[in-house]
Amino acid sequence: TVILVTTAPEERLLTALLLGWCPLAVKEIANSTHLDALLVLYFAGIMFAVQQCRRPFLIAHITGALLGVAILTKLYPVLLLPVFGAWFAARNSLATAAMFCGATALTCLAGYAPFLYNDGIHVFAGFQTFTDTWVLNSGLFAVLDQLCTSVIGNENVA
Repeated sequence: TVILVTTAPEERLLTALLLGWCPLAVKEIANSTHLDALLVLYFAGIMFAVQQCRRPFLIAHITGALLGVAILTKLYPVLLLPVFGAWFAARNSLATAAMFCGATALTCLAGYAPFLYNDGIHVFAGFQTFTDTWVLNSGLFAVLDQLCTSVIGNENVA
């Protein structure tokens, strides 16, 4: 993305084709199903919208929709919601920040709507399973739990 932004406009198409044809990128995205690679596409779209669009409300809608799709792909981009919200509030207005947050929320809701319609609240049953069994692969937490149990003598201290 940085390469495309810093490349001269007449060379951007060739540079994009060369970067897109990189065999490692094609293998990682198409063969290994690393969904993190899709986040690069969404954030490149966000950078493009911020750089090319001149109307703040349009930027807020496009950025919100792309961040919403990124959140639907992987959950951790939700951490960028307050960062982008603060950026929109500082750069434009609170109304623009609210439009951005609304576009993000609507995109996420639209993405979850078919699952919520078919399964209802059972869509989130995986979270319950995770919270019940996460100690099985806890790493450092198991060491801290054992240490606290031996020092204090109380089960499930941590």
